[in-house]
Amino acid sequence: MLSPTSLREAATDEALGLLPVLRKLPRRLDRIAASLEHGGFTASMRILANESDRQFVSSLVGRAVLAFLGATLGIMSVMLIGTHGGPNFFSGTSLFHLLGYVGLFFSTVLILRVVIAISREGI
Repeated sequence: MLSPTSLREAATDEALGLLPVLRKLPRRLDRIAASLEHGGFTASMRILANESDRQFVSSLVGRAVLAFLGATLGIMSVMLIGTHGGPNFFSGTSLFHLLGYVGLFFSTVLILRVVIAISREGI
């Protein structure tokens, strides 16, 4: 199989198969050189052409938005818990405190969703 005659025949077959491509090569090079000379040479490239790239960017943006909403809701909830006064909802608990605790719960849920998604799938 690896005798000199079989290698020569294999190389000859490959060269014969490449002849049509090699014949068209000078014309292509001339067209490329002419378009470069006239300033008409352009290259087209799409940044998010692949579906997996789009899904990756979409998941990153979604996680960033959820984390931002969770952090913002947590900060607002802590501020509501620290607020004195407001209408009484239960004896000793104002409506502001109740809304603060509910908001803190939902803030924790949002942030835990982001943490679990990152730990399952990676960044």
